[in-house]
Amino acid sequence: MFGVKGDGQEAIGYGALSRLGIGVAMASVWKWLRRILGAALALVLLAFAGLVINGRMTDAFEVSPLNLEGDTQVVVLLFHGSLGADMPIWDTMTDRISDLMGDEPGLAVVNYNWSAGADNMQRAGANAEIFARSLGQELSTLEDLTHVHMVAHSAGAYVLDTLCESYRESAQEEAHIEMTFLDPFGNRDIVDINRGNRNYGSCADYASAYINTDDPVPSTNSPLQNAYNFDVTNSSDRGDFAEMGHVWPLPYFLQVLDESLLRPGARSHSDFPRGAVIMVD
Repeated sequence: MFGVKGDGQEAIGYGALSRLGIGVAMASVWKWLRRILGAALALVLLAFAGLVINGRMTDAFEVSPLNLEGDTQVVVLLFHGSLGADMPIWDTMTDRISDLMGDEPGLAVVNYNWSAGADNMQRAGANAEIFARSLGQELSTLEDLTHVHMVAHSAGAYVLDTLCESYRESAQEEAHIEMTFLDPFGNRDIVDINRGNRNYGSCADYASAYINTDDPVPSTNSPLQNAYNFDVTNSSDRGDFAEMGHVWPLPYFLQVLDESLLRPGARSHSDFPRGAVIMVD
């Protein structure tokens, strides 16, 4: 009988049994808790791997050619970001550049629509490489080409350096290449969120970036290491601009766009060093 002493031995008391039972129960709970936590961690790792793999896959699409004349010497290429093909400012910018360049033969401006690859935000980086390599190969066939100026907003930045590399790999006589980044999206995937910051502009003879730093869009708020940077966040020209700050560098660039910014080879990094930041007020 519990609580009764016999044969010189003390029987197990109710308190000891109770503590033993609690200990066994706690061990069982902890065992199941570890299993649950392990399963949850495995699911998180699988989800992470799935995002990485999916982000490196490409969609099915056709790459539209630039269709430039064979005697093209100078071309300006515009690349919108994800879901940005229909922004009216691209047509405005195209017209502005066309007016500044004039109608002399050998000059061209192309407002390129790559929405088939850009609008899937998770795969935009991988899709951009397909567009970029095809367009770079096309440019390399233009024997008279002397200058390429590429302008990109947000995820459009994915296209520029790969296009440049593709062109340089095949061109017999390399043209001067300039890049203008407008609040470029630099997150290649969730594994490397600073890839753009480190690499954008590295293929260009001259690269500049116009950035806004007070918007919530990730990987767009830091200057580029391989470009001459203008931080336009606090520019007085911003005034009552009501759209998201990520969009602001587009109208800002349009405001300052003049013949000097389009003049081939007018700027070099010996005068405007890579990585430098100019605060625009």
